[in-house]
Amino acid sequence: MDEPFLLKTDGRKLLPLKSTLHRDFPMALRESEAIVLRSYPLREADLLVTLFTRAEGKVRGVARSAKKSKRRFGGALEPLTYVRAFYDVRERQELARLDSCEVLESPMASEISYARAVALGHIAELLDELLPDHEANDAIFRLTLSVLHVLTGPEVWMPVTYFELWLTRLVGFLPELTECTICGSNLNGSRAYFHALGD
Repeated sequence: MDEPFLLKTDGRKLLPLKSTLHRDFPMALRESEAIVLRSYPLREADLLVTLFTRAEGKVRGVARSAKKSKRRFGGALEPLTYVRAFYDVRERQELARLDSCEVLESPMASEISYARAVALGHIAELLDELLPDHEANDAIFRLTLSVLHVLTGPEVWMPVTYFELWLTRLVGFLPELTECTICGSNLNGSRAYFHALGD
């Protein structure tokens, strides 16, 4: 049946009463490499997930029925799992809709000792706290992947320290280490002190 039209008094058709400009067409899913930072229970079967995506930076989204659907997610939402994520970001909505994830590398593939678990949690927390939403940073993404590769072995604290120093530098928090930030004097390897609240 045809859509009803507004009619002129002489019987001619003008415009359809139902606009064709605002139909709901399915949105194309976005695809990006991503590192899972956190996941929290949300309602009975959903999870609230924070991803560090290569294409768009930090993205928060809802994985609907994630606790039930092993086909779409499986173990892909464990912290610091390297995945290929498929998601939908809509205007005026704070949370994306996470459709599915494909595991590329998982920290669970190697033995999780206590020290390694603490190190992985520390890296995830730093990324979640320091990275702004929706701001891509390929240098930090590559840094994180390289450190995660090293953290599969027994050595823990050296890669964590390396990650902390480079992350601090890349986000702009690392102080100048060759000269005094107050007077500009060259330190020449002598002792120096830094305080975040200093003038």
